[in-house]
Amino acid sequence: MILNILIAVVILGIVVFFHELGHFLLAKRNKIKVYTFSIGFGPKIWGKEYKGTEYRLSAVPFGGYVAMAGEELEDRKGDPDEFASKTVWQRFQVVFAGPLMNFILAFVVIWLALIIGVREPVVRQGLQIGWVEENGLAEKIGLTVGDEIIALNGKPVKDWSHFNQKLIFSKEEASVTWVSGEKTLTADLELERDPYTGMVLFGAAPGTPAIIRAVDKSGTAAQSGILPGDEIIALNSEKIECAEELILHLMKKGEKEESFTLTLLRQGEEKKVLVQASWDDATSRYPLGVDLSPEIKTEVKRYSVIKAVGESFKQLIGMIGQLFLVLKLLFTGDLPARSMGGAIGIVQMTAQVAQFGFVAILEFIAFISVNLGIVNLLPIPIADGGQILFLGIEKIKGKPLSKKTMGIIMNIGLYLVIALLILTTYNDIMRIIKGVF
Repeated sequence: MILNILIAVVILGIVVFFHELGHFLLAKRNKIKVYTFSIGFGPKIWGKEYKGTEYRLSAVPFGGYVAMAGEELEDRKGDPDEFASKTVWQRFQVVFAGPLMNFILAFVVIWLALIIGVREPVVRQGLQIGWVEENGLAEKIGLTVGDEIIALNGKPVKDWSHFNQKLIFSKEEASVTWVSGEKTLTADLELERDPYTGMVLFGAAPGTPAIIRAVDKSGTAAQSGILPGDEIIALNSEKIECAEELILHLMKKGEKEESFTLTLLRQGEEKKVLVQASWDDATSRYPLGVDLSPEIKTEVKRYSVIKAVGESFKQLIGMIGQLFLVLKLLFTGDLPARSMGGAIGIVQMTAQVAQFGFVAILEFIAFISVNLGIVNLLPIPIADGGQILFLGIEKIKGKPLSKKTMGIIMNIGLYLVIALLILTTYNDIMRIIKGVF
C-alpha cells in the first residue's frame, strides 16, 4: 500500500510539475516576477532560492502553485513586473500555458509508450451475442443469441470493449446495427443506466462465464470462502450463464432476503456457499467484492518513432473528447455524481496500473495529465478556466471586474472546489467500504 501511495505521489508530482512549469515559463517570458515555484501545498519540506524565485517541495503532494507578483488582489501595487500589469494577451498566455503543458506531457508519454511497446488484444473478437436478458433493452429491439452487432450510432465498432465504451457516452438514445442471419437490421433504443456507475444496462453480452479473477479480501465473497478461479454457475435455484447475468441478479433486491446460495465450480467440482446478503441502497445492489472481467490475451505492439507521432495525437484527441463527454453526462445527470473519484481513487487505480509495468504507468500519467488539463480549463473561478473567463470579460468590457466582485466570485469558487474534494473523497471511501465490483 505504501509503495502504491509513493507511486501515486510521484505520478501526481510529475503531472503537477509540468502544469506549473507551463505557468512559470510563460510568466518569465513575459517578464513577470515569480516569488515561488512549489510542487505541493502547505508547509515547506525543501526550498532553494535562485534569481529571485524560491523553488520548493511542500508537504501536501496533491497540487502545486506558481506565486507571481500582483496575482493576488490585495498584493497589487501597479509595478510593471506584476501579473496584473500585463496585457490581456500576455496574462492569457501565462494562464493557458498550464493546461497546454499537460496536453503536451500526455502526448509525449503516449508517444514514448507506443515506441516502447503497448499491449493490444491478440485477436479482436467480434460482437457476437451469447446471452440476452429477458425483457432487457437488447431483447426489446429484437436482438437474439447468435446475432452480431456491427455498428453503434452509425459508426463501426470493433469488439465488446469498444462497443461498451461508445455506448456509455451516448446520451438518452442510441442506434444499434446488427446482422441476424442474412439480414442487416438497425433499431433505436432508449438507454437505461446503472444508478450507481452510470453504465448502460444493454441486456446483451458475449456470454463470458462468471469466473472470478480477483476477490476483495474485505468483501462479502471472501468472507463466504469464494476464491479466485471459482466459476459461479447458479444463484439459489437459478442457473447463471454468464458474468453479466450474475451482475443483473445482484442488482435486483429480493423481498426480505437475508442470504442467498451460490453454486461454484471449483477445479471441476460443484460447491455451494451461503452468502450473507447485504443490500446497499447507495449502490442499488448486493456487493460481492469480486472482479468478473474476462481475461484477454494480448501481445506487445511497437510503433516506429514517426508512426507513433500520429497515433499519439489520435489517442490524445480521443482522451480529451471522452473526458468532455463524461463532463457533459455528469452535468446533464446521465452519469451520477457518485461515479466521480478523487485522490484515494487515484491511489487505488495506481495499485492496479502498477501491476502491468512501466508502459501502463506512462499511459496512466497521460490519463491523469489530460484530466488535470481539462478540469483546469473549466470556468471555475479559482481554476485556470475561470481566469480565462475573467480575461475574456475584461477584453469585452475594456476593464477588469472590480476587486470586490472578484473577491466574492473567488470565494464562491473556493467553496465549490472544497465541496468537490469532499464529494470525491466520500465516493472513494464508499467504494472501499462497499466493495463495489
